[in-house]
Amino acid sequence: LPPLDFAAVSPDGRFVVTVPYSYSPDPVTVWDSGTGRKVRDLITTEKGRATFSPDGRWLVTGTPREYKLWRTDDWSVIRTIPRMQAQYTVGD
Repeated sequence: LPPLDFAAVSPDGRFVVTVPYSYSPDPVTVWDSGTGRKVRDLITTEKGRATFSPDGRWLVTGTPREYKLWRTDDWSVIRTIPRMQAQYTVGD
């Protein structure tokens, strides 16, 4: 694994999401916590943060440019919300 800036664990412990410690648009990576295998790379516009919904059905990624809402059953994006004037503030 590359050095990490951020990690989040799904409420059921099934998935771990990592954000690399770099300022390039490296992907947010979803890992299967039971096997340690990569599930999917999620492409974001910039480095940011990620968090799961309390029921684990959704993942939100946030960057200075946008928020994305991902379904955790197939990792599809269902909504993108642009951020205006966030400058370098990550999507906390």
